[in-house]
Amino acid sequence: PYLLGSELDCTMHYPFRTQALNFLLGQSSSVDFAEAMESIRENYPASTLYGALNLVGTHDTPRILTVLGEAPDGLTTQQCEEYHLPPQQRDLAVRRLKLLQVLQFTSPGVPCIYYGDEAGMEGYADPFNRGPFPWKNTDQSLTEWVRMLSYLRQEYPVLVQGTIAYGASDSDVFSMTRTLEDAHVQIYVNRSETAHSVPVFNQSWLDLLTGAVYAPSETLSLSPMSAVVLYR
Repeated sequence: PYLLGSELDCTMHYPFRTQALNFLLGQSSSVDFAEAMESIRENYPASTLYGALNLVGTHDTPRILTVLGEAPDGLTTQQCEEYHLPPQQRDLAVRRLKLLQVLQFTSPGVPCIYYGDEAGMEGYADPFNRGPFPWKNTDQSLTEWVRMLSYLRQEYPVLVQGTIAYGASDSDVFSMTRTLEDAHVQIYVNRSETAHSVPVFNQSWLDLLTGAVYAPSETLSLSPMSAVVLYR
């Protein structure tokens, strides 16, 4: 009832965040993720779904890198204040975050970036997620990634207005299809450490993330922990 026009126009899209994290952290399969997102699509009015704030980090949650790096629970206040992800876990968290941001920017809704997530800030829950912006120590790879995804949303209306269909190639690869008039986008996200083949339906595609052009083929090999945003 909240979303039927008399109370709320849209909402902070925590259900998206929950389901995307469950998938990327291996707590659910791509089939589970697709079914959950389809249930949201069926139950949200279109205006609400397309106006929802697609968030991954907020002042009410631990920093998204800390979550994706699977930082330990049960630390003291001082330990939380001092904790930083070990290099290997941080690298994993950054790779996961880039996949999560692909989902965030290509799903129906409005991407909402919590300050510092694009700079690589870490931190447990409040107050450790509210540190000052690291002006002299930003993660430029994340900053450029978010800038590029923002540009794609501006340049390709299909990523903003297009219809949506969810799918799963196997338990590790989640997919979305966006369509707007003659524009088609096929998004694949592979969360696993192994390569997977995905169908590309004998069409030529441009990968908006890399600029690579793929000739017509039955399948495309998707690298470990990677995503493609295929446009035609």
